[in-house]
Amino acid sequence: MGVDLRDLLRAELRIHPRLVQQGLFTRIDARARIAAAIPPLIPFGESDYSGGIWIVDWDHRIPSRHAILRLYAHYTAERQRELEQAHAARLKEIGAEDLFPEFDVSDFAGLPADEAYEAETALAPASGQRMAAADPAQRFVTRDRDRARVGAVP
Repeated sequence: MGVDLRDLLRAELRIHPRLVQQGLFTRIDARARIAAAIPPLIPFGESDYSGGIWIVDWDHRIPSRHAILRLYAHYTAERQRELEQAHAARLKEIGAEDLFPEFDVSDFAGLPADEAYEAETALAPASGQRMAAADPAQRFVTRDRDRARVGAVP
């Protein structure tokens, strides 16, 4: 069956430094509340998840109006290494760019993964969110079994 990616979210949520600077997503129960709102994720085809990382990313505004929840899931240890190395490099890049609050810095979009998902949420109350495949190619699934798995997550 593989890993339940929501368990990984309950254990660790990586937060963009600009959101940390604004004091966002720092509550101890944030991970559990987010994980409870997400249905089980099923890998494509015959694959099994071996792991993944969850990141709350920023919207390039201060104060932030939205946050992007990103999931980068992997099937193999090799892809995990690639993902962790890319994440560390991006974090270093962000640190080098973060000279003053008014300067824009990179986000975590486009990290390598076997499956990538993102959901944008308004930081103000009462907004509807949908979670969708971040890779446009994954939005066009040809196998009937996988077609039923793709779509918006309420």
